[in-house]
Amino acid sequence: MVSYEKIISDIQKQLDKSEMLDKISKKTGLQKIHLFGAGVALILLSLLTSLAGLVTSLVGFVYPAYASFKAIESKETEDDKLWLTYWVVYAFFSTIEYFISFILLLFPGYFFIKLVFLVYLFSPWTHGSVMIYDKILSPFLRKHEHRVDAALNQAAATAKSTAVKTTQYVASATIAATAEE
Repeated sequence: MVSYEKIISDIQKQLDKSEMLDKISKKTGLQKIHLFGAGVALILLSLLTSLAGLVTSLVGFVYPAYASFKAIESKETEDDKLWLTYWVVYAFFSTIEYFISFILLLFPGYFFIKLVFLVYLFSPWTHGSVMIYDKILSPFLRKHEHRVDAALNQAAATAKSTAVKTTQYVASATIAATAEE
């Protein structure tokens, strides 16, 4: 189990890398850790407003997208796997959430729980996405891989056929319309 002191120390190290926080800290006279705490408090307070959906989407997209960019640009490959795993788990979570959101939104603390879950997924202390992928998604996908591949191939063939027919229809209609002029 990771200690509270270790987490604060790790956060402080990350905050020390931020030039933007340096500038804000110097202008306000506040320590970076206090600015970070204020930011976290604002995020948590926003969950009580109509901004809750936006905030959880930003937390689930913006930081992971930037961290993924940094991982791709680095020479290290371990972080690439970590962020790919996050996005796979996030995609499954988002798909399930889409279909049951009408139920989830009935719970007053839903966005707070979602925020905690998203942070759990990408936190360097929990690596929640790796755990969920290894224990749940990978075994499930391996078991159903052939069915999923067949369904995707069928969907691709249907999409291609529809695109060809639509293109032919539009081309015929365009030719007919220009012939009348």
